[in-house]
Amino acid sequence: MESRRTSRATLVRDLVAIGFPETTEADRRQVEMIADGLSALTESMALGHLEGRYPDLEECVDVLMAFSRGYLSLLPRRADS
Repeated sequence: MESRRTSRATLVRDLVAIGFPETTEADRRQVEMIADGLSALTESMALGHLEGRYPDLEECVDVLMAFSRGYLSLLPRRADS
């Protein structure tokens, strides 16, 4: 359980580092939800690969990247963009 919390905290820090805000409690909840979702997706895809349902690991990575494009749309736009 502790390693899961550590992994989640690291992922939250990474998401904040790429620009997700953490100013308000709502911001923090959103970034934590994204981290939890990414962890669940990754775990599910990894289990599917190990169980043989998803034999092509590159295909798994491609699907995870497609999900990532979705949550990245939640990043606030920078003024210089």
